[in-house]
Amino acid sequence: IVSSVQEYDSTTGAFKQNRKVIILEILEGLCVGWFTLEYGLRLIAAPNKYRFLKGALNIIDLLAIVPYFGLMLLNSSATKESTQWSDLQRLLLALRCVRILRVLRLGRHSHGLRVLGQTLLNSGRELGLLALSVAIAIIIFSTLAYYAEKDVPETLFTSIPSTFWWACITMTTVGYGDVVPATMFGKAVAVACCMSGVVVVALPIPIMVTKFTELYKKQLRRERTIQHREVVNSGSDKPIMSGKIQKRYDSLKLEVTPISLAHESQPPVSQHELHFNATGADNSHTDPTKIDDKTGDQKVILNIGGVKHVVMRRSLERLPLTRLGRLRESKAVVSELCDDYNLTDNEYYFDRNNTTFEPILALYRTDSLHLTEAGVPECLISRCCQRRYHQRKQQLLDDIRDDEEYEAKHIVDSTGPSSTGSLSYQQRLWRVLDKPYSSPIARILSVVSILFTIVSTVVVIMSSMEMLWERIQLLDFPKKIGNYYYWRVYYGLQLIAAPNKYRFLKGALNVIDLWAILPYYGLMLGNTSQRGYTYWQDIQRKLLILRCVRILRVLRLGRHSYGLRVLGQMLLNSGRELELLALSVAIAIIIFSTQVYYAEKDEVNTKFRSIPGTFWWACITMTTVGYGDVVPTTMVGKAWGIVCCMSGVVVIALPIPIMVTKFNELYKKQLRRERDIQHKEFVDSDSDKVVSIQLAFKIKHLSTVWLRALVDMLSLHMDIDYMLF
Repeated sequence: IVSSVQEYDSTTGAFKQNRKVIILEILEGLCVGWFTLEYGLRLIAAPNKYRFLKGALNIIDLLAIVPYFGLMLLNSSATKESTQWSDLQRLLLALRCVRILRVLRLGRHSHGLRVLGQTLLNSGRELGLLALSVAIAIIIFSTLAYYAEKDVPETLFTSIPSTFWWACITMTTVGYGDVVPATMFGKAVAVACCMSGVVVVALPIPIMVTKFTELYKKQLRRERTIQHREVVNSGSDKPIMSGKIQKRYDSLKLEVTPISLAHESQPPVSQHELHFNATGADNSHTDPTKIDDKTGDQKVILNIGGVKHVVMRRSLERLPLTRLGRLRESKAVVSELCDDYNLTDNEYYFDRNNTTFEPILALYRTDSLHLTEAGVPECLISRCCQRRYHQRKQQLLDDIRDDEEYEAKHIVDSTGPSSTGSLSYQQRLWRVLDKPYSSPIARILSVVSILFTIVSTVVVIMSSMEMLWERIQLLDFPKKIGNYYYWRVYYGLQLIAAPNKYRFLKGALNVIDLWAILPYYGLMLGNTSQRGYTYWQDIQRKLLILRCVRILRVLRLGRHSYGLRVLGQMLLNSGRELELLALSVAIAIIIFSTQVYYAEKDEVNTKFRSIPGTFWWACITMTTVGYGDVVPTTMVGKAWGIVCCMSGVVVIALPIPIMVTKFNELYKKQLRRERDIQHKEFVDSDSDKVVSIQLAFKIKHLSTVWLRALVDMLSLHMDIDYMLF
């Protein structure tokens, strides 16, 4: 850092070229020597050399050391004047900037930085969503701004790639002011770009914050556990504490009493009271190898932690693949299913908590799982708790209804001998085109569509660069294949196979495809027509503008991105919030534009020439972009500018948390749905091993976390051995 500081020459008014400082070179040599020694010792001591070499911080250390010795070798070489060595020297000098990344090593000594790094590693999906959504927005707004500004004299929007810079600083509300749109359409695109940037950038952040908080608490708990283990291993009778913590520890120690998991009316039962002997004893396990109960009317006694439940055998046979349903099998199997048993009395003992067994037993008897609020009837719940109770119950019912609608719309039914055996050719074609992952052919077609989408987008972007335009013209036939022929065939097949033509035609992505195809036919018709040249030239210019709609095809990537689908669903469900945002911003823009116009209109060379013209200033001020092309000069105008900026922060920030909350809920719901789809696919692929294929029960209420975990154990586990009962 210090070596980059330049000395200012007051006589010439310029900065002098950096001179070598001996003390800095000595310090750098000492640091490089120490880091080299440390790297070598750690490499020698590392138990896994490959894992050590591919570590991120170790790669940084190596890249920071190599340039120093490389430059030392080049300076002492006799051939250092050659061009080859000169290029290598410049490369090594550029690599020296990697040294600054050594500051990341401080994270090894900071609890918070370690958690932050772990959060970033665990937030790959969220970071991918952020990068993909920002990239798509940048491409779209850059293309629109380029076509809006490219015909302006001395424009700085010279190509779509060069406009990426403007889109980035606008979406992040930085607004350096070096590139500013001049046309009315360009300014409208800038306002939309800024507002979209606020929403897109803000949405994944709360999820990452939640993960950081959870990891931070978990890391603190782990450190306390390590400290406790160190104290225990040191031989101390109790943890070393002092002051209030010591008093609290003593009081808690006095309050600890043995806790029984049995029912209050019946103490924990012992093996002697149950007349159970060790496994394999003659008087307890003298039954035949095969347990054969011929009637389902036989009663079975289930002893759960000392509490006995008498159940009819036919109730357990409703789910024959579950733990209780398999109690009719051989002794070897039964001994693995329960902790002990007595076939003489037909009694089976499970050393479990009886509270968790109540809903399971109800499932066998009624074919439905009803998890009540700790056994308390709804009529007895206090009024202060009824509201929360009914809210959670209604939320669960809404989730069940949404999941059923989602499954009916997105999950492919695989019942019957084949998933497509009873479908017509039109339905099969529609399934291949509309459901990208329903079959191998659909997956191949989705990959081809992604490739053509990327190629089409790259061609549109690169065709705006004059230096590449001639080369792109040489690739006219491949360009037409990527931009026209494939999408015409794809759109035609979708239109033919669509079960509802009207619904297909009004779909947003299908409208974009149609708008992207029509200009090609319009231009082809104009070239073959005999009508006046001027007439068709005007139409051609309009059709060329419509061709920028092709860039919106990049939104098709959302079909293959989990995060983008959730983002789109959130925007569809946030119509009221978006309406509130648009209306409040519009009202604020009108008010502040009017006030500033009347404060600035009488100034010499003012840029506030009308109230509609002042809308642009109000927009960039409320969104905190501030390009600097339009600035108030009077005291009153500046005062209104401050109020406008502060109001913009408040007005724009208010609806965002609601939208963020909806995004988080949809994000978690979509994760759960994907797990359910994966589980359903597993069930359909191997139904003999899965218990949950028979558990078609309805969940009426989930009261606590452990009850939800119970449902997970019943419905989502893949193997019988993981079941509780």
